[in-house]
Amino acid sequence: MPKIRPGALVAIAVGLLAIQAPLPGATQGSPPAVAGRRSEAIPIRIEWLRFTQNGGKGGRAWVVLAFRNESGVTASEVRFLVRYDGSETVIVDKGTFSPGTLIVHQFIAPRGRPSAQSSPDATVQSVVYVDGGRIQR
Repeated sequence: MPKIRPGALVAIAVGLLAIQAPLPGATQGSPPAVAGRRSEAIPIRIEWLRFTQNGGKGGRAWVVLAFRNESGVTASEVRFLVRYDGSETVIVDKGTFSPGTLIVHQFIAPRGRPSAQSSPDATVQSVVYVDGGRIQR
């Protein structure tokens, strides 16, 4: 098992659900306006973030994250920094994230069960595109 950096656990995507909802005018072939530039805004929009509980014996908490690729090029990896209950966790989501498509993915919450008062917050740290472009905060 790989070593995990202190303070930044990497969650593994265990449940995947993608809802296809392309934005009008989104095209597969146009290049991203900011690919490869580190100082520009990352064109991944987080639509919402919430927790859900899986009942049963030793029920687990899940982080459910919905985001949209607003660039003109398909992304293959998005790295999120998720904060809740005083902790920070890095979630790396790999897949095919087409322009304009709403993606809803579920991850095991790596720091136990969030409290009912948890106010999760997330930011995009980086994105990698299928054409080799990369944007990093």
